[in-house]
Amino acid sequence: MIESKTCLLPMITPQSRFLLRMHQHYEKRILPHEGGLLEQPHYYVEAMEILSAREAVIQAELAEKRRRELERRGSRLH
Repeated sequence: MIESKTCLLPMITPQSRFLLRMHQHYEKRILPHEGGLLEQPHYYVEAMEILSAREAVIQAELAEKRRRELERRGSRLH
């Protein structure tokens, strides 16, 4: 996780915002161009792989946090 006292949002380019929105479509198997994954622009495929990998890390971190919280609650009951 990146921690900063400076807001990083202004550093996100319009293209980055576009790709973040496109990732939602990618997850639903909706591609921007006709054909399969190999017919998509390389930058698009690479961006989707990066975003998917990052999302998996975030989901794993959230699952671990939930597991610890449940474990903590369970230990209070005993």
